[in-house]
Amino acid sequence: MFFGLFSSQPRVYARVMDNIRLYLSDAQLPDLVLDASAPTALPPTGHKSHRNALSVRGERYRLLEHIRAFTEEEFVDMVFHWNDTHIPSESIFQEDHDYINGESPTVPAPSFANIGHAPLRRPSDLTRLLPWIDSLPLLTVQRIMHVLFYDATKGHSFQHGPTDQDSSIFRYLLWAPALEGEGIDGPQNTTMLIERFRRSVLVAVQPPWILSDQDIRNFADLRHFPPFHGIEPRVGEKPEPSDLEGKQRIWAKLWDTCVKNNSHWFVLTNYNQWVFGHFSSGWTTAFVGPVIDYNSTTPAVMECLAFWLASASQAPGSMSIAKVCGESEHAGLFWSPSTVYDVMGQSTEAAMTLSLS
Repeated sequence: MFFGLFSSQPRVYARVMDNIRLYLSDAQLPDLVLDASAPTALPPTGHKSHRNALSVRGERYRLLEHIRAFTEEEFVDMVFHWNDTHIPSESIFQEDHDYINGESPTVPAPSFANIGHAPLRRPSDLTRLLPWIDSLPLLTVQRIMHVLFYDATKGHSFQHGPTDQDSSIFRYLLWAPALEGEGIDGPQNTTMLIERFRRSVLVAVQPPWILSDQDIRNFADLRHFPPFHGIEPRVGEKPEPSDLEGKQRIWAKLWDTCVKNNSHWFVLTNYNQWVFGHFSSGWTTAFVGPVIDYNSTTPAVMECLAFWLASASQAPGSMSIAKVCGESEHAGLFWSPSTVYDVMGQSTEAAMTLSLS
């Protein structure tokens, strides 16, 4: 008579904003299926790609020395504790969609209905891979940050970084404030500018046929970055091939890119695997978490992204940038590394000026 009155079926929510905590843990990135025209098949699991030919080499300016790792237990505890204590599990009575700014949760989750996204083309190159990251996890976490931490993040959005000679195998998106039209210029606003960009997060992306699962694990396992022992080329000389190993080249490229953007917080991903880290105040030391698979549930990628963006935004209870004894806190701020090697391919005059300085 009463059969079916009480259902054991889990509740399905109509809106993400009715239980954001559950959504972040429940959201599942779709499986990545490459287009038949992709340049190469993925390396077998556990194998390096041997194709990560980033155009970086040892440089005198690069301050990175040490990489310290969070254990998997430490990292998971940090993410879970913060989400459990600072992400609401009750309705906040807001709509999922922000039609004015074009933001909404787009990563599907079994416990939530009405989550959709525009169909994405199967990636055939890095340009086609970027929307899988920008339009799914990054757009989703951007909406959640703007809802939960509006005052700290209202001017932030994910912006594509400019292209360079490595753009076919390395691109990035920057979670940072939009500065156009805000009048932030002049010495009196330097501190404001610095602090705002210190709250940014740089998401570096390489395709999985370039950055294999083993490559990204080797990156996360590195503990020391080699000091510079080479000789910088003179103007007109062809630079020597990179003296760095593959995992070291990734760290070098990431460090250079983060310093140029004054972004201490970073994420490295090939979509299938994700690594979360940050650089110390003086840029000499990196702190990095374990590799998180796209379909991980302990923790989920979306939980990690929310925690990392909240930490960069200095949200209550989140992580802070580490200070390392003996390093200058302001080393590298808004400093764009420049050597003769950097500018030779751009301007002979600039290279000559730099070589004489």
